Amino acid sequence: MHEDWLKKIDKFLETSLDEFLASNHYQNQIWNDQINKDKELEICNEYLNLIKQASSYREKIIYIAREIKDWNKRRKKTSDANEKDLENKVNKHIDNLMKAGREYWEILNQIKLELIKKDTELRNNPNIQNKDSKSKNYEFRNSLIEEELNILRRKFNKN
Repeated sequence: MHEDWLKKIDKFLETSLDEFLASNHYQNQIWNDQINKDKELEICNEYLNLIKQASSYREKIIYIAREIKDWNKRRKKTSDANEKDLENKVNKHIDNLMKAGREYWEILNQIKLELIKKDTELRNNPNIQNKDSKSKNYEFRNSLIEEELNILRRKFNKN
């Protein structure tokens, strides 16, 4: 009984909305425009999240690269000291760092593919009629990427 009541209200609301939109073409256009803007905003938010994830993985890769560099120095010291057991442990640690770096690199490549997909979605969205809007979105996304790169460059040069 409770479900029937909800179904009736749902059907009534849908019918009322359809009738309202059918009788008022401007409202229908506004409704469709808003749906398209919401979809575009959703894609842009997903794009920004992917950029943040990519930045995080880039930082992890840079950190691992520095760690590998430091551990290679330690390996040289253990090799020069003829400490085979310690050298084997250092080699194993370096191998684990390399494995983690490769995993992060693969994840970063997957994020890159997702970014390309989202960018294509936005560029090819037929509902974005204004070419200025498309180019502004593209410029905005590029400026975000450039900003992320500058942050990483500053961090890398700082260390």
